[in-house]
Amino acid sequence: MKARIPVPKSYRKQVDEYVRDASAEYLKKEKLELTRRTIKLACVLLNDLFGLGKLRLTRLVVAMSDFTLQRADDPVYWKHIDDKLINEIGLDFERENYEEMDE
Repeated sequence: MKARIPVPKSYRKQVDEYVRDASAEYLKKEKLELTRRTIKLACVLLNDLFGLGKLRLTRLVVAMSDFTLQRADDPVYWKHIDDKLINEIGLDFERENYEEMDE
């Protein structure tokens, strides 16, 4: 004989919210860690390849952080970035999915 214990809807809702919040926090942490590592890598490469020192690299890190925090989910901003890198400079980057950003 199998016994089934029903779980109240209010409890399921609380669990769902907890899992959603925990997942969002985890993803936010992972995103920040990836961003930090990417900036660190860029700093090392700019130092090795072009001799940028502490002052210039600090200015770069501050500027990147400010821009990222202010415009991370702004599709218009990323369209301008794509236009500059792809059309003006000629780098071979894949364009962002602007519709997906808008959601």
